[in-house]
Amino acid sequence: MSSFCPHGPGRRTAPTPEADTKSVITLYQSLGEFFGDREQPDGLPTISKNYQRWLSTQAWYQFETAETDQIS
Repeated sequence: MSSFCPHGPGRRTAPTPEADTKSVITLYQSLGEFFGDREQPDGLPTISKNYQRWLSTQAWYQFETAETDQIS
C-alpha cells in the first residue's frame, strides 16, 4: 500500500515508520492549535476567515457561485 508523498501532487511512496510518526505528530500539533484557536473569542469566525484566505491562494481553487436556475 502506498501513501501520499509531500514531494508533489500525485506522487506516492512506500510509508516508513519515521514518516508515520512524523505524520501523527504533525496531526496532533495541528489539532492542538485548532482547539486552542477555537477557544479564543471569535475563534471559529477567525478560523473560517483564515481558511478562506488560504484557500483563495491555492492554484486549484476556483470560487464559483451557483447560477440561479441551480438553486431550488
